[in-house]
Amino acid sequence: MAQVAKIGRQSQQDTMDIINRNYQERAKSQDRQFENWNRSFRGQVLIQDPATGEKYEVPSGSRYYYGTGSGNEIIGSDTTISQSQPGYWLREMRIIR
Repeated sequence: MAQVAKIGRQSQQDTMDIINRNYQERAKSQDRQFENWNRSFRGQVLIQDPATGEKYEVPSGSRYYYGTGSGNEIIGSDTTISQSQPGYWLREMRIIR
């Protein structure tokens, strides 16, 4: 009888663990959705520098974003900018969705 009770308690505990993990994952997903909606509502977009991994929130409205030089200035453009021209200190940023 004690073994049966132990198995029953373990089953209940496993079920509660699954329910709690599911709830936590759903809450994280909703947080991400709200963050994206909030950023969009404010007219912002999240971009990332692929070289450093740094993320920046910048005004939306461009199709491409470039970081200039070694600073944190970001340029938005609707067309791609040629990287082959000498003197260009631009690095293409990646839009994070």
